[in-house]
This record gives sequence, structure tokens and C-alpha cells, in this order.
Amino acid sequence: MIRTSLDGVPVLITEAPGLLRASLVFRAGASMATFRDQQVPHLVEHLVLSEVTRGAHEINGSVTGQTLRFDVAGTPSEVARFLQEVCARIRDLPAHRLEHEARIVTIEASSCVHPALGSMAVTRYGMRGPGLVGVGGVPASETSFARIETFVRRFLVRGNAALSLTGPLPEGLRLDLPEGPPADDPRPAAPIWELPMLLREESPAVCFSIEVPDDESGLVLQEVLLARLRETLRHDRGLAYGVECDLTWAPEGKVLVGIVVDGDAQRTDEIAQHSYRVLQDLAATGPCAEELELVQERIARILREPASAPDFLLDQAVGLLRGSEPRTADEVESAVRAVSAPQLQEMTDRGLRTLVMVVPGDPEEDPDHPLLPGIPDRSCEVFDDEEEVSGRTFSRRLLTGAPWDLRVRAGEQGISVRVAGAVRAVAWDDLVGIAARGDARDLIPEHGGEFTIWTGDLRHGRALRELIDSRRPDLLFTPEDVDEE
Repeated sequence: MIRTSLDGVPVLITEAPGLLRASLVFRAGASMATFRDQQVPHLVEHLVLSEVTRGAHEINGSVTGQTLRFDVAGTPSEVARFLQEVCARIRDLPAHRLEHEARIVTIEASSCVHPALGSMAVTRYGMRGPGLVGVGGVPASETSFARIETFVRRFLVRGNAALSLTGPLPEGLRLDLPEGPPADDPRPAAPIWELPMLLREESPAVCFSIEVPDDESGLVLQEVLLARLRETLRHDRGLAYGVECDLTWAPEGKVLVGIVVDGDAQRTDEIAQHSYRVLQDLAATGPCAEELELVQERIARILREPASAPDFLLDQAVGLLRGSEPRTADEVESAVRAVSAPQLQEMTDRGLRTLVMVVPGDPEEDPDHPLLPGIPDRSCEVFDDEEEVSGRTFSRRLLTGAPWDLRVRAGEQGISVRVAGAVRAVAWDDLVGIAARGDARDLIPEHGGEFTIWTGDLRHGRALRELIDSRRPDLLFTPEDVDEE
């Protein structure tokens, strides 16, 4: 691997057969946006690519939890032209394409992670940072060009970019990106629930997630865990056909590993129990020597495969944007082979303390016989009562079907609603979104505990709507399904 730089952008180069492949990557993925601007990274990708030259070469763009990147494969001259056009479009986005590309983004309806992992990320991290890989709700059509420009000026800059190439730098290539610093780690919201926990909810499959280190030990543990689950659930028990794995960035040097089991819909409790036992066994004794060696050899073969070079190089470029020094495939292989069974045992034990297990079905009815011993079922837990804020009071209208104790208070610091004996409250500064549905307002706090205020049930409801909308106009949006209400 060769490490160099071009116009202030770090460049990683390794020789690989075939077309020249390049990836210009920015640390500007879903987790770097805000809830209100959740569609911005995807719209930026579409706007930039909408006016680059088409040809015989392959081009693509993609958004992950961490990154926004532009890929090309072709001759050196085609690669150079593409990269230079991408940089030019970043400096001068085609505003006239926004409405068109917003429609395409809506039709595409893509997600940067498996939906099950996205949902568990929101449960863990709320509506900020790493939790944003699983959010939805704000239509692309509700994103203004000004919001896109603000994001681009902050994140699509040379200090926040890296380039990977599977061959020498093309002659004459320039990366004329705007000046700007690296991005900081986005902060998650304050923890919502105490972990570990079980959730019973509407879900197409049993799924669970744990946090592991973002290094070779975490990679080996993922593969050992997948192998164990497939052996247990498919070959030994006949409960599942497939076991999928997906990853996303997590705070403090971790990754969130999500597992989704494509199994027998009538035996989901058994699938959850056996999956939990696999984790418990690994935490108790770790993998056997043969099991560990098999996984290490499998990873080593992938690292040595020439076809893996572009993806490996891209991983190193992404790591570089997060502050890690790039390493060669040989160095990574050595680190993989150095991972020990006791190390994996300890990591699984720590990972179990971060477990979120989602099982289809209704909440447990017998707390004395839990599905997973030691893992509390939080399906029916609600937010603790919060204190009403001080401020103007909006009382229930006389002729309405709302509960008799309905009352909203709105003040300088925040807003609260009392209904059916419970109180929900949120500070204005802790809101990340406000969905306008006719006379209703969905208030979306950063911790994810969304609640709705039906202003039509209140005296002076119009004044309350105007008050809410005026406090955080930057967070207002109209959901796509508002006409169905």
C-alpha cells in the first residue's frame, strides 16, 4: 500500500488487476446529519451524480452510517474526469435538480443498514448520531436547498475526505474541494433504556444486537458468532434457514453488530432462546481452538484474495477518516491470527451487557418465567411521569372525546401534556423534529419518545399550534402520509 496526498486529501493506493477503481469518500453519512436533515446525505449523492458525464465507465454513489462516497471504475482518464466533475459539482450543486432528485430518493426508499439493525440503533442511541441510521419520517421533498448547502459546506471538504485507488494516480488529476476541517464524532442522545433488554414487538424475525470493539477482535467475534448461530439454528435445531449480519458505527471505538434470523415464524421463542444460549456459551467458555482457527483462516483467505483489494482499501480510507492509521492486508491478517479464545470470551461477556433482543409477539405475561433469564422484558415499560412545565395553560374543550384531564402547558423552556393521568414533557432545545399533521403536532425528542398534541381538542388550539411552530420553526415538516390522516 502506498500512502500519499493530493491537494490536501489523503490518498491510499494499492495495485489490483482490472479497471482502475477509485472511491472518493467523506465522513458525511447518515449519523453526521440531524433528524430533520436525515435525507440530506442521500440527496447530496443524487445531486452530485445527476450532472456528471455518463460513459462506458462504472459510476456509483452510496451513503452509510458514517460515509458518503462516490465510486468509479474505468480507464485512468475516465476516473480522473469523474473525480474532477464530482469535486466541481460539490462546489456548485445543481439546485434546479432538487425537486426531481427528491422524487427519486422517495421512490428508492433505501436504508443504509438492515431495517432491524436501524430500529435497534434508534432504541439504543435515540435520534442523534449513530441512532440516525434507523430513522425515517421526514420526506425528501421537505428538504430545502439551503439545508443541503449547509451540510455540504461543513462535511464535503478536503479535511474530511480520503481517496482510495487500485492503481497510480491518473495524470493531471486534481481534487478541487472546498477547504474545511475533519468532522467530529456525532454524539448520541442520552441512553433511553437500561441494557440488556428484551423487546416483544411487531417484527418479521428474531433479531438482536451487541456492541463489540471496532478492530480485528470484533471482526473475529462476528464471524465466530455467525458460524455458531448457523450451526445451532439451522443444522442442529432446524429452526432457521439463514442468519444475516449487518454492522453500523457505534460510539467509543465500537461497532454495533446486528443479527437477523430468517427462521420458523411459529417458533420464534425457541429461536430467541437458542440464540441467547449461543451468546452465553461463548461468554462462558469462548470458542474452541478448531472453531477459532477456521474463522481466522477464512478471514485470511479473503484478505489475500485480489478481488478483495478495493473493498479492503476503502475500509482503510474510512478508518483514516476516523483517526486510525491505515494498515496493509498482511498487518491485518497478523492481528486477526493474534486474537485469542479468552479475548473473545471476555468480549462476548461485555457484549451481553449491551444486548437488545427483539422477538415477534406480545409482551411476556409471566414475569416469574422469563423467556431469557436475566434479560428483562421492557416491552410494556413507559416513560416515567415528567413534571409539567411552567407557562400558559391550554385546557380541554368541553365538546370533545379527549380524556377529561387533558391539559397542555407551554413556557419559555419547554412544553408538557397531561392526559389520562400521565405527563410527558420536553424542553424546546431537546426536540429534533416537529411533524405537522393538520391540527396535530408530533413532538420528537432526541431520546426518541415521540408524543402527539392534538390541538383541536384544546381551547385556543390555534394559538397553541402557532406557539409550537414559532418556537422551533427549523424543525417543522409535513409527513408524507398527512393526507391519509
